[in-house]
Amino acid sequence: PEQGLATDKRMGDATEQAYRALSSPTPALDALAAAIKQAASCFETWGLITPELDEHIHDCFAQGAIAAKPTGSGGGGHVISLWRGSTLDH
Repeated sequence: PEQGLATDKRMGDATEQAYRALSSPTPALDALAAAIKQAASCFETWGLITPELDEHIHDCFAQGAIAAKPTGSGGGGHVISLWRGSTLDH
């Protein structure tokens, strides 16, 4: 239970970090990348990263993504990834 609560808090913190990065009047690509990576680590802690999903995320990084994480519901969903050259990377 303690680990679950701590992980839930980390996910909430990641959400707040992402919100601040996306709301920033100045480019905040690195802050958004850090928030996405923190959220991804929560998915790992929750045990929601299958070997296939892990391989896909590693492929994103190998191709140049600076952050990637799963999103959506179990049994379906997507991986979101962040790349340099996005609108936040001025």
